Amino acid sequence: MPEINPLAGLVQSSAEIELLPAKINDRFIAYVLDVAPFAAVYFGSLYYLVLIKHAERYTLELDHRIGLACAGAYLLYQLIGNAAGATIGKRLMGLRVVRKDGSPLGFFRALVRAAGYVLSTPLCSFGFVIALFHPESRALHDLLCGSLVIERERKNQAESALLFFAAVVVLVAMYAAMIWTNLNRITERDVLAVEKARDGLLVMAQVEEAYRASHPAYTRSLGELAQTSGDADKFREAMAEIFDPNQFTLEAGNRGYRISGVARDAHKTRVAVSGPPAKAE
Repeated sequence: MPEINPLAGLVQSSAEIELLPAKINDRFIAYVLDVAPFAAVYFGSLYYLVLIKHAERYTLELDHRIGLACAGAYLLYQLIGNAAGATIGKRLMGLRVVRKDGSPLGFFRALVRAAGYVLSTPLCSFGFVIALFHPESRALHDLLCGSLVIERERKNQAESALLFFAAVVVLVAMYAAMIWTNLNRITERDVLAVEKARDGLLVMAQVEEAYRASHPAYTRSLGELAQTSGDADKFREAMAEIFDPNQFTLEAGNRGYRISGVARDAHKTRVAVSGPPAKAE
């Protein structure tokens, strides 16, 4: 008499469990959540070093150095996330990264998937665009390592609609931020213009001190500063070259002065110098 298993038909193997491929808008939001902190560090580092700390002059070399460091940290983050089954962004969106049979990726496949981002990102993120047309929403890096991004549980229609709307909003915001960043990017030419303006103010401060040495007070007249410089025409020509003439101010009296001007960089950076300089002890 054949043995009868009372649980037959009630238990499914892992291979028989239906895997629900993640929707592309869910994946996109997860991607933005993952990449946003690294993008913030990249732009924040440039802003701090160049504009706040003045520790570095903006150059393409500096840009690439910070960019490569952030990209390397992001790939390491992806490797750890893939090996663990999901990055933070994917966990927040209820997604997991598995092999086609539902089993964990393992370290080697996780490494290949992370490295695959290097191929997916160029050419307007062509590797990610593939996911728009793939029936399982698999991107190039998924195809390279045999991975599949799945939903841990199916979302209802209202949740899907809300997430789709959020994806559109985030997409528009991201492109707006990219455009704004490119339009306001600090170039080496901008940094040189600001440095030139600061140097010009220091020269003017020296001329103010020279004027004060033979007068009872500092002067608030640019004409008098030009005459004191020794070459009025050259002084005016240099002023017009490095400052916006419509946004220049000169305040002075018998006890001190303050000179302020707007540099001829793309961001119209205002620089200033005050005096007299403090005496060294």
